[in-house]
Amino acid sequence: MDNSCGAVYIGDLTFVSYDTKSENRIARLTPEPRSPKATPTLAAYGEWQTGYDFFNKELFNSRLPECVIVLRRKSKRNLGYFAPGRYANEDGEIIDELSMNPMHFRRGAIETLATLVHEMCHVWIEHFGKTKSRNGYHSKEWGALMESIGLMPSDTGEPGGGRTGQQMTHYIIAGGSFEITAGRLLDEKFQISWADADAAPDSLKSTKRINRNKSKYVCNVCRAAVWGKPALHITCGKCKSRFAEG
Repeated sequence: MDNSCGAVYIGDLTFVSYDTKSENRIARLTPEPRSPKATPTLAAYGEWQTGYDFFNKELFNSRLPECVIVLRRKSKRNLGYFAPGRYANEDGEIIDELSMNPMHFRRGAIETLATLVHEMCHVWIEHFGKTKSRNGYHSKEWGALMESIGLMPSDTGEPGGGRTGQQMTHYIIAGGSFEITAGRLLDEKFQISWADADAAPDSLKSTKRINRNKSKYVCNVCRAAVWGKPALHITCGKCKSRFAEG
């Protein structure tokens, strides 16, 4: 068959036009495979997939299912979210969405990775939890899972905060599984290459008002918290441990 062929090059793609006796067509040839860091898109999303796979193996025994990881600015106060059953393919397979907010990627790599694992705990509860919670709710079961892997739930992000509710953050438990595991990942030169252009290190500030005339006291054992005048000496009635002021 007598074919005439012309090629057009656009970036890394090659478009080839064919003229034959039976048909006219344009076929796109497959581009050469790229390194995961060859483009900003592949770098930005590839890094979060790497993080998900690493923590899934190290903290969740590789039991978490795949999900679609997206970068989305939902709000200035939102660090990330989990949405079950958000995506479907032509074969009818349905998978979840895990979103990270690039407005908060400059808080520090380990803090940002903690948000990823926070949302991965929601994935676990959705698929393996004993009870299902409404979307976005942080249940006692979720909180227990978080604590077991080294992240303490807290609605203030500090010791003594509430541990359940619709709006919830956390703080990293010193010496816990997450801190150790995340440190290993960072030692392997993991980095977060791209963030929102307006992201700042102090992009997350508490909106809760603090009464400076009172001090917070936290039990060293059970983490129960009370407020009172500065310089009080308080003992926990449950644990018989001293409360620490701070």
